[in-house]
Formats: sequence, structure tokens, C-alpha cells
Amino acid sequence: MAELEKKEVYICNQTPNIEDDEIDLRELFATIWKYKNFIAIFTFIVTLLAGVYAFSKTPIYELTADIQVGYNANANANANANANAKSYFIEPSNMIVYLKNNYTFKALPKIEISKLKRSNDIIEIKIDDTSNQKAKKFLDKILADIYNQEKIKINKFKDYINNQISILIKQKKEFENSIKLLQEKLKKSNKYQEIDVLNKSIMKYQNELANINLKIIDYKYKLNNIIQTHIIGKIKTNDYPIKPKKKLIVIVAFITSLILSIFLVFFLEFIKGTKEPTASEQSD
Repeated sequence: MAELEKKEVYICNQTPNIEDDEIDLRELFATIWKYKNFIAIFTFIVTLLAGVYAFSKTPIYELTADIQVGYNANANANANANANAKSYFIEPSNMIVYLKNNYTFKALPKIEISKLKRSNDIIEIKIDDTSNQKAKKFLDKILADIYNQEKIKINKFKDYINNQISILIKQKKEFENSIKLLQEKLKKSNKYQEIDVLNKSIMKYQNELANINLKIIDYKYKLNNIIQTHIIGKIKTNDYPIKPKKKLIVIVAFITSLILSIFLVFFLEFIKGTKEPTASEQSD
């Protein structure tokens, strides 16, 4: 009998410890309900401040444009689908470096410049500004700067091509005159060896003349296939600002302030509990 009584006493002593370790949900909800006004006011004030911040901050719009770097297409451009078929007035890598050095600011407009993936000569330009119109004007400014630099090189290139064509045309006339003279001699000649030499000379000049004509065609093709730097496709703009994300800021502020206010409530209750004397202390 004594052993049974000891076991019963042991079981009775363990039960309250288990109950103390369990979280009383009713007590938690009661605490939250007790401080409901504080939670509501705290959450409202923080959310309101976040909303004021979000709606008072200057909206930022983003413009994106793809730029094809200017080049001159060689006559074999259609046959060869490689970069060697193009002669750039400004190398794409050099253009990127130039734009980054001259148009990258800490303040607005903020610009990001990078080479488009899977492309050797298309540059992506992103401009962040207070409006799409301002971003577009700044893009026009960048393009105008590139055009001015290209114009100098294009004019030099055109002068060189025209000069080469003039030289070839003079050579062409000389060969044509030489062929006429040889053909006249050929008509008058009766000697076999002399006729053979004249025919060979005429064929030689005709081959040279054909090469000159091909070179002239090639130069004229280059002259007529000068591609300046230009925008590919449509300029991408957003109807709504990308920054600040007003709805997201307000929602995050509401959830965060709600959680923080509940945490503060339980923290205050914990501090009060440590300060209040227990029943045993009061009896002493």
C-alpha cells in the first residue's frame, strides 16, 4: 500500500509541470485583445508613415532601347554571316566604354549600358528618370553625340572611297585606251608572232580592266551601304513608375508593424510578469 501511495504522489507531482509547459492559446489571444487598441494604433501609424513616404517620393520611370552600332557592310556581307562582313566606325566595346565614362551618373538620369546577349554589336541602354519624356530626350542626346562622332569618321571614309574610285576610273581609261591601240595594231598586223603577242597583251589588259570594274563595284557598294548607329525595334517604356513600389511598401509596412506591435505587447507582458511578486513572496 505504501508503494502505491508513493507512485500516486509521483504522478500527481508531474502533471502540473506538463500543463505549465503548454502554451495557453486563450491566454495569448486574451493578451492580444487586451492591447488591441495599441496594436491597431501602432500598425496604423507605421503604415501611414510608410504610405506618406511612398507617395511623396519622386516616381522613377524606366526606358529601354536597343542600339545597333553603326557599320559599313562589305560586298561579301550577304555571303558571310560573321562579324568580318562589317567594318564598324566605332567598335562596340569602345562605344560601351565611352558611354559609361560620359553618361554614368550617381544622380538622375541613371543609366545602365551593356552589350545585348548573343550579339556582338547591339547595345542595350536603360535610362531611369522622373518621366518617360525626360528619359527619351536624354536618349536622343546620347544618339546625337554618337552621330557626331560617327559623322567625322563616315566623311573620312567617304572621301577615301571616292578617291579610290577616281583613281580606278583613271586606270580604267588608261587600260581602255591601251586596248584600243593594241586592237588597231592587231588589225594592221600580218605576222603570226606579232598577232599572238598582241592578243596576249589585249587579254591581259582586259583582265586588269575586269578587276578594276569589280573594285569599283565593291567601293560603290560600300558607299551605298553605310549604316549609322540606330535604334532597333521599339523603345520600351512603362506606363507606371518602377520606383517606388507604393503598394508593396504599404503592404510590407502593414505586415511588419502588425507583427512588431504584437511582439512588443508580449514583451511588455513579460517585463510586467518579472516585476510582479509571486504568491509565495507576498505571503512572506
